[in-house]
Amino acid sequence: MSLKGKSAIVTGGASGMGRASAVLLASRGAKVAIADIQADKGEEVVQEIKARGGTAFFQRTDLTVRKDVKAVVDETVKRFGGIDVLANVAGNAFHKPFLEVDDELWDRTIKINLYGTFYVNQETAKVMVTQGGGRIINFASTVAATGGADLPAYAAAKAGVVTLSKGIQNELAKHNIMVFVVAPGATDTPLWRRGRTEEDLARMQRRLKFGRAVKAEETAELVAFLADDTTGHMLAGQTFHTCGASFMGF
Repeated sequence: MSLKGKSAIVTGGASGMGRASAVLLASRGAKVAIADIQADKGEEVVQEIKARGGTAFFQRTDLTVRKDVKAVVDETVKRFGGIDVLANVAGNAFHKPFLEVDDELWDRTIKINLYGTFYVNQETAKVMVTQGGGRIINFASTVAATGGADLPAYAAAKAGVVTLSKGIQNELAKHNIMVFVVAPGATDTPLWRRGRTEEDLARMQRRLKFGRAVKAEETAELVAFLADDTTGHMLAGQTFHTCGASFMGF
């Protein structure tokens, strides 16, 4: 499987599943633009990719600001000549019981996870239409289906990502644009570990079907598979739940 000659944007590429995806796509030959708000970590990933012989650049991007999104899309086209793959990994979750969620938290969560997806999908798709095709891989979450607990705004936003992605696929299939959704559950990333002790993490992992969380690098393999031209169009529009990510009994 090779992505030689392809160009990709990876949002959230400075850490976690985004970082793993950016590194793997570059190792397969893709030229990668890393869009994230974490400048120091983003530049570290670029240096890691370049040290391995790959091509990448970082641009600080706030996905909730359309002009930021358009800027990284324009810069990617300028440097790489087009955009073949969008791996839209960026997102954030804020734990809060439903009865304690205020307007600010709700708006912030929807803005980051759903508005950000809308902005980057729309700006990238404009380029893909003109060039005759491309692949969009949006990240949702298993809570989009289960609802989760203490994550009402996040679950609603990620459910919106799933439905939005299906709508985009229905409209843009005629332009040879394929849209996929990756729905991770318990994945060992900085976001998953945030605010939890090692005892908390061990207890959660014991409840998982395979006794451990999914690794970010394993999820990146799915991203690379969906990004490759050999992945058939019959998979477009589908949501892929990462193996072992669901709690037993769900």
